[in-house]
Amino acid sequence: MDAVRRAHGAGAEIGVEEEARASVQAATRIFQAFAAGPPLRVSAGWEEAEGEAGRVRHQGFVAVRGAGGAVGIAAPVLTASSTAVGALAVTGPQGRLQVVGAVSHLRAACAAVSRALQRTPDMAPAH
Repeated sequence: MDAVRRAHGAGAEIGVEEEARASVQAATRIFQAFAAGPPLRVSAGWEEAEGEAGRVRHQGFVAVRGAGGAVGIAAPVLTASSTAVGALAVTGPQGRLQVVGAVSHLRAACAAVSRALQRTPDMAPAH
């Protein structure tokens, strides 16, 4: 993380601890949402699901604003049965992190990892 911070000129406006906390909070919400129930039916809206978990499953990501000004964004790595076996997360200062772009790249990365796991099921943890 420090190499990325140096390369992109991240300032001292927030600390590494605040960024790490936002990242962990976002990833935790991903696991909570994907453990909360089965995937939504295509015809169902997230409103029909249970609160935040349904919204997160419908969106496919979560963004968390930390107390120190850090923003954490996470998306799930899924098996073929839509079970979250991992999550990828990014964090950055609220004023510098472009959430829409970060979400797009993060979801694409998670989809690529998910496809790789689905092609080689022995790589995914057993349930």
